[in-house]
Amino acid sequence: MHVAIFSPLPPQRSGIAHYTSELLPLLSREHEIDLYTDCIQPDSTINSLVNVFDAHDFIWRRKQTSYDHIIYQLGNATCHDYMWPYLAHYPGHIVLHDGHVHHSRARSLLSQKRYDAYRAEFAFSHSDCPTDVAELGVQGLLGNLTYFWPMLGVPMAVARSVSVHNSRLAENLQHHYSHSTINTIRMGVSDPTTAIKDSTRHSTRNILGFSSKHVVFAAYGGLTPEKRIPQILRAVKKFKGQTHPLIRLLLVGNPATHYDARADAHTLGIEHLVTFTNYVADADLPKYLAAADVYLCLRWPSTGETSASMIRCLAMGNRSSLRTSLSTETCQCFSLRGHGLYRTHGRTQSTQNLSASRSTSSMKITRLKLHCDDCVTMQAFASNWVCAPVNTGKPIIDSR
Repeated sequence: MHVAIFSPLPPQRSGIAHYTSELLPLLSREHEIDLYTDCIQPDSTINSLVNVFDAHDFIWRRKQTSYDHIIYQLGNATCHDYMWPYLAHYPGHIVLHDGHVHHSRARSLLSQKRYDAYRAEFAFSHSDCPTDVAELGVQGLLGNLTYFWPMLGVPMAVARSVSVHNSRLAENLQHHYSHSTINTIRMGVSDPTTAIKDSTRHSTRNILGFSSKHVVFAAYGGLTPEKRIPQILRAVKKFKGQTHPLIRLLLVGNPATHYDARADAHTLGIEHLVTFTNYVADADLPKYLAAADVYLCLRWPSTGETSASMIRCLAMGNRSSLRTSLSTETCQCFSLRGHGLYRTHGRTQSTQNLSASRSTSSMKITRLKLHCDDCVTMQAFASNWVCAPVNTGKPIIDSR
């Protein structure tokens, strides 16, 4: 098939950019891919695998090229702003990574002083909402209230079909957009264990200043309040001065512009217990995964997204029982399912309860193993991803 894809690409610091860079080599084996972006890198290795074009070239190229599918990688971040005019005028299949795009749309429209456009798009998405709410948005006063109004009206109305990465989001969207064709694609990630050696854990911990006696908690991704970094830091403070277990916190990711985690750690008097790496290149991430004992994936509030970071953490135990977690009970095995549940031998425990048990002082570190048959390989993920528009049974391309 000949497929046009709109997506951010590295070096844009976006999880979706990383996700796309892993997908493209696999997709290019069987399909001709034209990638349209606003971040072209002339020396990128991706250029040798697929055709990479500036997004502006799509309009004239479309008149000369027949595409089987147009696919938009849409998320709630500024790196997706450029594709909105295209997905509205040239409908195709949307892979929706967030069940909420209010933040990015408000930032894009209001920064351009397109206040009336914001009001109109808000009203289109939420016709039953008082107009005063949009005025609060124009004034920048909504804050976390934006989570009540996801502003998905435009993409859901124009898309020929939509894919998401978990069934809960699919069910929620289907409830609100009953006429839309929505399917679920289980997300896959590259196996991080293939990029590390037996000595990687020890060497990385030495570089970071961790001894074999340290229990290293780690969180990955942007250091934002939504990743519960403030709560994690306050929890670490409770272990200050404690010698058993000997706690250290590893924060791997880019600092946020609206929250200073370093300053927060300093204020709490725990800066000596926290190691910051700042941004880490994708190729280096596995060694930082190997260095940790306990992974903290606590994002809230959620917009229905599926965390690739969390899946990578789980995948570290894919072929061994090396990975560990904190629990008050012994768990032999678990797997991540579509509705936010960890399934263990003989019982099911909600993520909320599991998180609560981790916060107790009577902790027990237990070795866990991820079911191999529950993992999605990148090859299977790529096949499902590119076939999603076909499976909907609807034509994807506007023939005008």
